[in-house]
Amino acid sequence: MHTPRGHYAKSTQLRIYFQSMVWLGRMSFTLNPKPERRDDSRRDLACASLVALAIRAGGASLIAELNSFDDLLTALIVCVGYD
Repeated sequence: MHTPRGHYAKSTQLRIYFQSMVWLGRMSFTLNPKPERRDDSRRDLACASLVALAIRAGGASLIAELNSFDDLLTALIVCVGYD
């Protein structure tokens, strides 16, 4: 796992955030796999399910924050495009 640096190293909460974002950035959640990737797809589905459970456990305020982030991301995609 990458070591947090800069302002991410200043608090436990920011270190956890940094490490979580690095992990999420490396993950791919393939739910419609090619036949040769069927085992990977089961793992991906399990990981995606755990992420969803963690979000739900975070409560309504976390879900509201994620919805706000989704709105921002959607606006950026409209402006910049999606590749």
